[in-house]
Amino acid sequence: MELSKVFLINISMLVTFAYLTNLLYKNVLMRFSFRLKYGLTVLIFVLAGCMTMMFSFEIGGARFDMRYVPVMLGILVFTEPWALFLIGAGIGVGRLFFGFDRAGFSGFTIALLVGLAAVAISYGFRRRQGLSYWKKATIAILVINALRVILAPVFNVLPLKTYMADVFPISFPLGVLLSYFFIFMIRDFHIEQLKAEEIVRANRLLRVRTDDLNEAKSALEQKAEQLEAASRYKSEFMANMSHELKTPLNSILLLSQLQSDEDTSEEDRIKYARLIHQSGSELLNLVEDILDLTKVEAGKIDVTDEKVNLVEVCRTLEEQFEVLAANKGLGFHVSYGGEIPDWTLTDPMRLNQILRNLLSNAFKFTASGSVELSLTVATSSDGGSEARFHVIDTGAGILPEKQEEIFEAFRQEDGSISRKYGGTGLGLAISRQLAGLLGGRLEVYSEKGAGSCFTLTIPIRSESALTAV
Repeated sequence: MELSKVFLINISMLVTFAYLTNLLYKNVLMRFSFRLKYGLTVLIFVLAGCMTMMFSFEIGGARFDMRYVPVMLGILVFTEPWALFLIGAGIGVGRLFFGFDRAGFSGFTIALLVGLAAVAISYGFRRRQGLSYWKKATIAILVINALRVILAPVFNVLPLKTYMADVFPISFPLGVLLSYFFIFMIRDFHIEQLKAEEIVRANRLLRVRTDDLNEAKSALEQKAEQLEAASRYKSEFMANMSHELKTPLNSILLLSQLQSDEDTSEEDRIKYARLIHQSGSELLNLVEDILDLTKVEAGKIDVTDEKVNLVEVCRTLEEQFEVLAANKGLGFHVSYGGEIPDWTLTDPMRLNQILRNLLSNAFKFTASGSVELSLTVATSSDGGSEARFHVIDTGAGILPEKQEEIFEAFRQEDGSISRKYGGTGLGLAISRQLAGLLGGRLEVYSEKGAGSCFTLTIPIRSESALTAV
């Protein structure tokens, strides 16, 4: 009768402990990481088993209680077999705290064996998929309780006669019955715990998806702003382009009309023809800029490698821009540095197009001072040689935040620039694209009010001997 009371007290304590643990899990442990939560749950199972030993039925130094109920429950809860062995071993260590005698070490050994049995049962459940919860519970309860009652006399916890007469008839059936009762009670806690975890996972997934949606929304808003800005720049470009196209066209129409007038002198006819030619050239340059940009963006521009004398390219540009420099009262000189090869393989037309555009811009935006074209040769990052053309002016300069924008199509540092200086604003965008086609790059360094330095870098592809210039 005393043993029955002990078992009932044990099961009552376990139910109370399980209820308190469930509250702790929902309000505290749920917030922890998976590993920490898993480890703390194993520890709680060990403490539950040790707690039952505080109210054991003691006979002949042996203690009888419901300490292995947490092991049975663990088989149904934990997916990792090592956790079951730790629970059994932990309960065995707890048994030693109640006495380092022969009975204590027997209890420790039995607990280890029960833990190993739980591991074996868990592996068996893994191999036999599809077993219901109550089938698993029945197997766990019967096997662990049977092992408990068999191992007790094996380890001589009590004389066999005393054990079979006073303990076994009560401990086995009552242990099985109360184990069923406890697991039935815990089933609701476990289901509630699983639902709570599912809610937490769903909330976490919802937060992740919300964050993804917010990021996508931000990306779309940014894209919309970019499209709106691009549309604004294109509208501004079209307005400027309309003005740029109309100006030379109107000049051509007006001058051709004046030229056909019978009262126009021969001298005026020649002057008008020259102005018509100049306006036609301006118009042609505008159209070529637009066509070049279209070809570059469509990938329709091809480059043709030829032997090009870089020094000769610079000298030709010097001759072409000397007159412009003189007309504007600007200084202009060309310099060379390092050992420059006799020739390199590149596209001469595209190289000239880039450099002419850079020099034209330099003269256009420089009111006083000078413009310089410098050619140097340096070692590239891959160990080869590269030619660097520097176009340096003492003009207005460019704000740092605008230095990348000027290389975008339809963009200029200031929308009023086209109205003030003319042009399409496409030259630098085309030049950077062409530099890439030549295997090089186009960069700028500038300070507002201190001028600009545009650097075109192209690879040297030549096997000729180097000659000093």
